[in-house]
Amino acid sequence: MVMERYGLDAAVNPVSHGEGVGVLSHRVHHPLNWYRTGLMSVSTTIWRPRRALSCREDLATALREAILSGEMAAGSALPGERELSETSGLARGTVRSALDALQAEGVITCSHGRRRTVATSRVATKTIAVLANDRNPRPDLWVWPGVDAWLQLGFAQNAFARGWHVLTLHPESLVADGGVGLQANGILLSTTAFDVAGAGGLVASLHRRGVTMVGVSDDPALARTDRVVHDHAAGCAALVRALAARGARRILPWWGRRAHHDPWWLAARERGWRNACAELGLALLTPRLCINPLIEDEDADWDTLAIAETAELLPILEGPDPPDALLTVNDQRAHLLAHGLRSAGLGGRMPLLAGYDASGRFGVPAEMPDWRPVLTVDRGNERIAGLAVDLLLERLSGTLPSTAQRRLIPPAAVRDADGNPA
Repeated sequence: MVMERYGLDAAVNPVSHGEGVGVLSHRVHHPLNWYRTGLMSVSTTIWRPRRALSCREDLATALREAILSGEMAAGSALPGERELSETSGLARGTVRSALDALQAEGVITCSHGRRRTVATSRVATKTIAVLANDRNPRPDLWVWPGVDAWLQLGFAQNAFARGWHVLTLHPESLVADGGVGLQANGILLSTTAFDVAGAGGLVASLHRRGVTMVGVSDDPALARTDRVVHDHAAGCAALVRALAARGARRILPWWGRRAHHDPWWLAARERGWRNACAELGLALLTPRLCINPLIEDEDADWDTLAIAETAELLPILEGPDPPDALLTVNDQRAHLLAHGLRSAGLGGRMPLLAGYDASGRFGVPAEMPDWRPVLTVDRGNERIAGLAVDLLLERLSGTLPSTAQRRLIPPAAVRDADGNPA
């Protein structure tokens, strides 16, 4: 369970909303899996208040999400009360109460003496869909919560605080039909939505149908879409200044990435690095792209990955005029790089390693070497998520001009290995 692994529970991350306190539940697969089409097998993020929810509310939420996601076709019949009761283990009175609540919302209908069906002209009831690809190919290695985990948490927290439902879907569930069946007032596109083949075409299809969307990236597919974007150029420039304050004079961007993946934010970070180096009179080294061929290999262990990560770097560090600091794409790649360099015997000759995203502040699992980047950028993902929700609701309210809005958000802070502002 992704949220469970990251400790995003009531005890660790309570979030105040007025008089109440709420938390984001674990990512779960609902037990209502009797539909052949896999209607309820989609992973969904369910917001639950800190107080205990009744079984009626749990069942109503599960059915509502299946309907509003388009997985349950308009006009299709729901299982009867007895079948729902037997399959879910809930009392028939509880099941009937949940169905009555959905009928009152207009999500389902019921003619006298007939089985309840999905409404044919239903309108999403204050529902925001979040598209995110959070499938971790190596959960045994990539153990820190990534940007997307915090964005999804922020989406849910802020939407719930404003009285909205949140439905999280994998983009693949909508790519085939262009999202035609999705019933939601608006869509939030998380950072990983474009890691899926066909996502660009999906966004184009949604645009043509006039679906309201807000993204949190500057991916070219979002050029005509409202978006809230972290200022990677400002973040990287701040990181360079902090490294220079620690004595670094030769700062090398060492961009580890996956093959066939050229994210838009690398260009922004490189621009920030160049500007800061020019401002401080530092040497402009040639940025390097490191593609680790084993990064998604299910059989590669941590040590093997670390060796592959440093194969191209070692000759540079052992050559003339080596860099005294490295910029890496995130804290996890910095952690991997550090392990590889230590294994190679660099030890005290290691350059300063700077990460990004401030995920290392959550500690290092016992099975991993205890090391964190010297410096990292906290982009303030929770704030970005809240601003994205606000922008979506502004667009839905009709208060914005017709042109796409782009709101550039500066980094929250540069932090040291202990999470303190640098």
